Amino acid sequence: MHYKALIFIHLIIIHMITLTGCLEPSPSYALSKPDRHKPPEQSVSTKDAPGISQPDAHETESKAPKTTKETSKPETQPEDVALKEEPRSKNLQGHININTASPQELQLLPRIGKSISQRIVDYRQKRPFKRVTQLKRVKGIGPTTYKNIAIHLCVDCKTTLRQAK
Repeated sequence: MHYKALIFIHLIIIHMITLTGCLEPSPSYALSKPDRHKPPEQSVSTKDAPGISQPDAHETESKAPKTTKETSKPETQPEDVALKEEPRSKNLQGHININTASPQELQLLPRIGKSISQRIVDYRQKRPFKRVTQLKRVKGIGPTTYKNIAIHLCVDCKTTLRQAK
């Protein structure tokens, strides 16, 4: 048989097994996307296929997340108030020398807490920073954090970082 025909037959079998509830759908199979090699009028329907039962309405409803009547949000996801806070970088002025700043000064930067500020100090004791971009080598400083704090960083200036009023 032709290779594409075998794959198509395999997908049909997996789709039928999934509909019967014997197998959970796998993310590796894109059954919801139409096959570009198959015309749309040749889609497979299992409604009238013998031996294949359709899932009951109450079975499909039980898999949906439960919601409360007051809101349409699922009950399992509480609102996180901390995420709604404004970033601290909007209230900062000046620069911070990452080679000479104390851990307390480093903690003025957004998303930099005690542990990351201590990692920065430990890293620079082994090898001082020559460029600001080397800060990304410290565990906990990813691209997003670096992007948020980069405007306040320097390696050869005086630390003048402070909270704006």
